Amino acid sequence: MNTPPRKRAEVGIFKEVWKETNRILDYAREISATGGRGVRVNRNVNGTFLTADIPIAKPSQPGTVRAYSLVSVGNDTCTCTDTETGESVQIAKPIRLRRTGWHGQTVTLNDGNGASYQASFNYLSAVKRTVQIGSYIEYQVIVPGYQPGVDIIFASISENGTGLDGVDLIDLNTEGRAWARSRLQTA
Repeated sequence: MNTPPRKRAEVGIFKEVWKETNRILDYAREISATGGRGVRVNRNVNGTFLTADIPIAKPSQPGTVRAYSLVSVGNDTCTCTDTETGESVQIAKPIRLRRTGWHGQTVTLNDGNGASYQASFNYLSAVKRTVQIGSYIEYQVIVPGYQPGVDIIFASISENGTGLDGVDLIDLNTEGRAWARSRLQTA
């Protein structure tokens, strides 16, 4: 690794040359990488490398998973009982299983082969809906079905919120619930 040249006295016949050289050296030192809080500068024959020392934050509450016993199912939330404390809590359903944001909406979906189509959603209950695509109506249910008094919901507090006012817990969907066709008919 080369050490940077020293500044020269700006005198003599090459006064203007040394003056410009010293100006370039000052500029090079001004823009050179320097270490700081959380950043180390390593210089070797291959160049200059910056290494960031980023501490990994450990959330105090979010990320803690707890088990809750399912009591009832709503459009956007499930009412559950904390298995440790017996406290009743509201847990947000996974976003794609919620009514809010989907009911009465028509969205453009892609089939994966470059074609797209319009799908209209109509919720019949917290666990049943219809999807109309053209002249076909598909009836859908959430599978596996929710079983109050039997199912255990694993939930955690989300650092970014659940999108529902007053609901801090979100279902981690460990059962893999999703909408599935129950029957198909022509409109």
